[in-house]
Amino acid sequence: MYMVAKTDKILITGGTGFIGSYIIRYLIHEGYINLMGLHRGASSFDLLGVAKEKVLWVQGDITDPLGMDDIISRADVVIHAAAVVSFDDRDSESMISANRDGTANLINAALRQSIKKFIHISSVAALGKPLPGKLIDEKTEWVESKNNSPYSLSKRASELEVWRGHAEGLNVSILNPSVVLGAGHWDRTSSKIIGNMYRGQKLYPKGGNGFVDVRDVAKAVLRLIANDHNGNRYVLNGANLKFKKLMDQMADHYNIPKPKKQISDWMIPISWRLFKVISFITRRPTVYAKHTVISTSKIWKYNARKSVEELGLTYIPIEQTLTESCEAYLESRANNLSYGILKII
Repeated sequence: MYMVAKTDKILITGGTGFIGSYIIRYLIHEGYINLMGLHRGASSFDLLGVAKEKVLWVQGDITDPLGMDDIISRADVVIHAAAVVSFDDRDSESMISANRDGTANLINAALRQSIKKFIHISSVAALGKPLPGKLIDEKTEWVESKNNSPYSLSKRASELEVWRGHAEGLNVSILNPSVVLGAGHWDRTSSKIIGNMYRGQKLYPKGGNGFVDVRDVAKAVLRLIANDHNGNRYVLNGANLKFKKLMDQMADHYNIPKPKKQISDWMIPISWRLFKVISFITRRPTVYAKHTVISTSKIWKYNARKSVEELGLTYIPIEQTLTESCEAYLESRANNLSYGILKII
């Protein structure tokens, strides 16, 4: 058993990203004083605010095995929050390779350097989607299915590398958050949901999904650090909601009309093909790929009981998350900023 001290050297990959930045801010808030953040040359530090100055930043790429060996040799604990996220089919192979191979490099370096604790930020996508409507939890077995997107495959492959490390003696824990909501870069990752709704939407998908506040993901990391949970994974999910309810709540916050027309089944194959054509013409990636459009027409539910019972998490109500995130978006617009930051609570 290994208990992390406030003075231990903690490396956070993806520290400038949506989830990683909140993890760093919470670690600082809790008194951890020896933080090292991995970033790429073009990284933006916007989401960190004043926290940026309290972190030792090192430039590197997780796909560089030699570079990771050198960087990890300076750490006691690794929190792996970096990942390539894309829903464009053209990025599938490169995304799977980057996420799988990058994680493999970190695991190999952690084993060689005898890292004391490795925390992997994964996703419920890595658990697969066996059947719509079935409650998914930590015990759900992966099933090959057309419901599994390339992103799911990449997160699954990444997790297999982490479990390999555990089998070889590494102290590991995995977090599997559902759709993560909160203020971040409004044109990236799931923060797009908040900004897109402000522009108004007349249609809504008939499906639903699990949602969790980004701050709850950060707090789960703190619980893993504070206690030994070697060899465990935890689903993180604040609520299972239909997209209609989620969109209605955001519309109320923005004081705009709620979407009234459900996307019909016959519209699904037309819509993803249309978005594919638009993406080809504009040469810009699409978030509305085939897997994404089909997935939003189904209901996916997640059970986070284990995280409540073993980590002691009390989830922030999603209604509160939406209220604060929508307010952050409006404030960003007023100040001509492309991002927002939620307060630590």
